[in-house]
Amino acid sequence: ERHNHKATMALLKDFGGLKADNPKLKGQVENFKKRQLEATKQLGIDKMEKELESSEVSTITETMIRLKEHPTLEEDVYTFVTHAKNFREILLRLLHQSILPVDHDKPKRE
Repeated sequence: ERHNHKATMALLKDFGGLKADNPKLKGQVENFKKRQLEATKQLGIDKMEKELESSEVSTITETMIRLKEHPTLEEDVYTFVTHAKNFREILLRLLHQSILPVDHDKPKRE
């Protein structure tokens, strides 16, 4: 009788089912318990790996590894920042020139 299910127990007995403490099943029961324990461990490992992958530390580490693998990326970023700074400076000069009043009496520069 297991979990108070007498009908299930009777069905198993009627069709030649064996009890869990039967010596013939000892090896199979131990194998089942081992597989169950391994599955539980694997589930825990998978859960931990998933948590580690979604952590901020993991994201930072992956980014640092990517930067290390591509050393020219630093130069590319520096070049981009330099061009952006130069563009900003030219744009500010252009805006400044556009708001200055025009003096028509002053001779043109060539």
